Amino acid sequence: MFSESRKRKFQVFISLVGGFAACYVFRQRSQPPIERSVSFQVVGDWGVPRAPWETTATEEMNSAQRHVASAMNEWAAQTDPQFILSVGDHAYPIGLRSENETARLDELFEGVYNGTALKSVPWHLTLGNHDCCGDTKAQYKYGERNPQWHIEPYYRISEPLFSGKDSGELALFVIDMCTFVCGQEGPPNWRCEASDDMPAVGHEGPTKRAEMVQWLERELDKAGCGTLQAAAGHRTWCGVVGHWPAFSFGGNGPTDVIIEELVPLMQKAGVQAYFSGHDHNLQAISHQGMHFFVSGAGGYNLHPELKPEVQASAQALNEGATSLLKHVGHGFLSVSVHADSMEVVAVDDKAQAIRRFQVPYTNQGNRYVAAAASTVPTSAAVKLPEAAEKR
Repeated sequence: MFSESRKRKFQVFISLVGGFAACYVFRQRSQPPIERSVSFQVVGDWGVPRAPWETTATEEMNSAQRHVASAMNEWAAQTDPQFILSVGDHAYPIGLRSENETARLDELFEGVYNGTALKSVPWHLTLGNHDCCGDTKAQYKYGERNPQWHIEPYYRISEPLFSGKDSGELALFVIDMCTFVCGQEGPPNWRCEASDDMPAVGHEGPTKRAEMVQWLERELDKAGCGTLQAAAGHRTWCGVVGHWPAFSFGGNGPTDVIIEELVPLMQKAGVQAYFSGHDHNLQAISHQGMHFFVSGAGGYNLHPELKPEVQASAQALNEGATSLLKHVGHGFLSVSVHADSMEVVAVDDKAQAIRRFQVPYTNQGNRYVAAAASTVPTSAAVKLPEAAEKR
């Protein structure tokens, strides 16, 4: 049996423990809601030619690439991106010739994107048509010596989102467009054929193409893009990433096989955005509630207009698509995704915002779908990074 003295001490101890527990619970309940958004940048077509393919425009393109890299660094210092998406063409004009040439990427990649705010940010990459004219395995191999460089034929990027009681996920699906566009059964797409100064675009063939498409269908189905899980208030933002654009109003123009096969698949799955490069400009396009962003202005010569050889077909292929932006200048995209919204900002090579796009979720019955992208003046409520506002 405890003595009266020990009983009192024990009671005091229990009271103290209860008090600490109550304070802890109160503190936990009074903590502000968890907030986690995801920020990333999108850039493409930056692999300026090196010897023996240098031209009279090489120095100008070198300068353009460095200006874009500087602007990316300036924005990264303000937005703290979790990663950078590179949408292809990292080595003009015909990719890397072998694994022995990966030192070229030391100059083009490490030697350029080395600003204080950029040098430790991971890059997720996909191949472009010029990359696929060379040894694609060399670019995959480069990731073994540079931990910033992550590239696979196809893969998923997943990031959690929190905003108050709401939660969500950003799911990006990166695919090998060389194989999707050029690896079909039957006659090759004319975009993939050899020309006087370019070899044919390499690809993994019809079997690998079918495997990749099946993987994408499965992953999109599992992701539940554009839906609201009522019990948890959980939203899933989905984006697909590839080199060739679907719709385009400049440069090489729209891509028939993507419009015919991939766009219906994405729209059926509720994907909100498709990110691409290939055309050397910055574009924002809407089509049947989905949004298409082109970021191919990383440094190579610009595409001010549609090329003559695609003008006739482009009009028919772009039918139903609305051009929200076509900026003929170097730059990149800065993207912020919250549990309940997506913001895409087109940024030029002087770190100035050209235009921002808000892509919110809109309730339509039990299904949530992205509303038509609205352009928002750069003076709108969501503040631009200070570096951009000062310029």
